[in-house]
Amino acid sequence: MPSATDTLRVLQYNFFLRPALVSNPSQGDFKDARLEAFIATVLNPGTYDVILLQEVFSGINVTSLCCLPARRLNKLLAAAASAGYHHNHKGPPASFGTFLDGGLLVLSKFPIIKKSTLTFQCPAAASDSLASKGAIHALLALPHSRLLDVFTSHTQASYEYTASEAIDRVQRKQVEELATFIAASMEDRCCAVFGGDLNIDAQQDSTTGTYTFMMETMKNSSSFDRCEDLLLADEAGAHPDTSVPYSWDTVSGKEVVSGSYLGRSDVSAAIANANPKANAGIERKAARYDYLLLLSKNRKDSASASLRKVKAEVKKFEQPATCPFMYLSDHFAVAGELEIDE
Repeated sequence: MPSATDTLRVLQYNFFLRPALVSNPSQGDFKDARLEAFIATVLNPGTYDVILLQEVFSGINVTSLCCLPARRLNKLLAAAASAGYHHNHKGPPASFGTFLDGGLLVLSKFPIIKKSTLTFQCPAAASDSLASKGAIHALLALPHSRLLDVFTSHTQASYEYTASEAIDRVQRKQVEELATFIAASMEDRCCAVFGGDLNIDAQQDSTTGTYTFMMETMKNSSSFDRCEDLLLADEAGAHPDTSVPYSWDTVSGKEVVSGSYLGRSDVSAAIANANPKANAGIERKAARYDYLLLLSKNRKDSASASLRKVKAEVKKFEQPATCPFMYLSDHFAVAGELEIDE
């Protein structure tokens, strides 16, 4: 007889699997090697029940109607199925005028009985406008005839250490769209798990207030009684880093090297070449962009899963010293363990 309580293990991860023809100019992205390591160390152990991924792109949208073959994505999906993740949801699809799909993927060991997709109406800015940014939703059938809504999203990025007012407005508009999408997708169910790279640095909240805005918007839009930042609760009120340190120009505040450098080799020459100002300082700073949230209401319906946090932690997936890249991604993952109550 099954026990009255099961454990749900969720992994949130921006995997930085950019499509063919898109890569860092110096060392590349190590795409194939990182994918092999991800399959071996994350998928095959089967540690997690649900994996929420961002930046897992299908390919270049060459005609606004079709994409180049997504060799790496297909390999990832085949490996996921072999590891027990037989159910998945991918999106949003590339649309007219965009070169990339949304890069979002849900992998689940539990059946997905309903799917929905959101493409943000608020236009993305800068290079983000090349992708169909938005969110995806999957309704999972858990043990004991319970249902659980899971969501993942990837919002507008900032290429300055503190987002400009224009970028901050886009992020907030997209958060509002995301919160509305969650409310509409959940119908009468009263518990959801959200994971995503929202590009909102909670470590700067005292300056920007954008993290507080995000948490309040997510809670209030669906009349949730609780919007719990699972990682924050385990870090005693301090927001941990969830990205590798990026290089920033202390004068302009802009990112010095375009894109992340995952390799172990020294990038000081690339930094110097990218920034001709001899007297400009370079600072290496990380950020807290990645979130795993538990949304719940006090009322209970007979079909909804009731979840309670056991623990949450940052997973860096650091690679051996013999490996040419330090981490599996330029982001760190957030792992959460939740109890499912009967």
